[in-house]
Amino acid sequence: MVYLLQIVAENPIRLILFTYSFAISSLVAILERVLLPHYPVYQPLRIRLARAYFSAAATHIPRLVHRLPVTNCPPERALKQAGDDWEGYLIPALSGEATHPAQRESFLKAYQHVLRQGVPPSQVIFMGDSAGAAMAIMAALELPSRGLPSPSGSILISPWMDASLQSYEGGNPTMATDYVNTANTSVPMMFRQFLGDTDGKDPDANPLYQSPGTIHKAFLSTPQLILTGGAEMAKEDGRRWAGLCRQANVPYQLVLEWAQMHIYALGSRLDWEVFMRFGR
Repeated sequence: MVYLLQIVAENPIRLILFTYSFAISSLVAILERVLLPHYPVYQPLRIRLARAYFSAAATHIPRLVHRLPVTNCPPERALKQAGDDWEGYLIPALSGEATHPAQRESFLKAYQHVLRQGVPPSQVIFMGDSAGAAMAIMAALELPSRGLPSPSGSILISPWMDASLQSYEGGNPTMATDYVNTANTSVPMMFRQFLGDTDGKDPDANPLYQSPGTIHKAFLSTPQLILTGGAEMAKEDGRRWAGLCRQANVPYQLVLEWAQMHIYALGSRLDWEVFMRFGR
């Protein structure tokens, strides 16, 4: 509550804009359902209301919602990851602070540190959401060339990795169903910051351009669980990566969740069904 009051006190105008955007978007969703009951429905009203909340927060007060990308968070708010005899957390450089491959190198250094603590790779899972899932993939692809053992598996939540922006040619229509409603302008900008001088189709920075042989070598003993929302901006990234895994003959499972939004598998108090399935 104190944190919420602090956010409100810092910028009351943003609170007004957030409240207005959330209220109007919710009203539109409800009126559409009431006035057009005979129209086919893709997203349940519950998800529409969740989208209204998250998109308003993403536009005006990103820090309001724990699942949205945020900046300027104090280190003491970071969540430590603890094992039997070690604890720590990884804070890789953001794309605006360093370009590729800085983030991958941070990930690999963290993995090497865990191995040095005596944790066997069979007890390690690479996991990430959004760009973090892409980082997990890129790190795993790098393991064979560095002589590092593969983890026991990977959990990829809404993997977002297509730096070639193929899904944005002509515009990405999921901005109308996902809470990342600025994706058509913000995603190209973020990838430019991430890539620096690297080409968006370079396999080193874009796993979707890796060869099936390279993927087979890196993931042969690493099963992958790919969780992707049917209504999210990175839907095609997850589908295409699953297709590459199939071509490479490596173990994977793709869960393409009907009508769900970006990183839905992290759960939400506004989406109880998903919370019960993945949040327990």
